[in-house]
Amino acid sequence: MNNPMRPILVCSLLVAGVALATPQQAQNNPYPPQRETQTLRERLALSREQQAQFQAIRQDRKAQLSALEADTSLSPAAHRQKSKAIHAAAESRIRAILNENQLTEYDQILRERREAALRKRQTTVAPTTPPQPQPAPPPQ
Repeated sequence: MNNPMRPILVCSLLVAGVALATPQQAQNNPYPPQRETQTLRERLALSREQQAQFQAIRQDRKAQLSALEADTSLSPAAHRQKSKAIHAAAESRIRAILNENQLTEYDQILRERREAALRKRQTTVAPTTPPQPQPAPPPQ
């Protein structure tokens, strides 16, 4: 039942969230753009050329997402579909600039981020209160 696109979507959404975050959100973001770039550069040992390509991909994705946000003519479903397509295309371009060893490490980074997001979601979900029994209606 594992969707092969899920890691791509999770990473893309994390990166997009960083790109579209308000200044207040950016302060609370565990993956601010500068930190993300530095982490990828260090963990993947990106060459200068790869760094430049990565930045270009990120800027292009950010521009496309900004244009998408400004387009109010789309239905929510069409907006979601287009957003997913933008993220998938950017992810594909990122993967194309990495070598085999870097791809392995990149996949590990995505797994770690996915797990961190899941842990955060589990700790921030408010506990639900069980439904209270309704009093019986008075007899007539």
